[in-house]
Amino acid sequence: MLKETLTACLGQYARQGFTLEAPDDHLLELRYEDEIIAMFRPGAKIEDIRLACEQHLLGIKQVIREDENARRN
Repeated sequence: MLKETLTACLGQYARQGFTLEAPDDHLLELRYEDEIIAMFRPGAKIEDIRLACEQHLLGIKQVIREDENARRN
């Protein structure tokens, strides 16, 4: 039940490699492909969790662009 609730909090991001795990009662770990990218306290706003997902994806896109530009030069 908890796993389904945490997955539902991620919305579309659950299908993009993000997971939300609760290793204990005092911490939520936001992971991308098994790497912890952010931590939240229980009771965190869903909007904040989803924003962290979006920011992580934007960071990945930026790195890809920089890598492509470096290859062109």
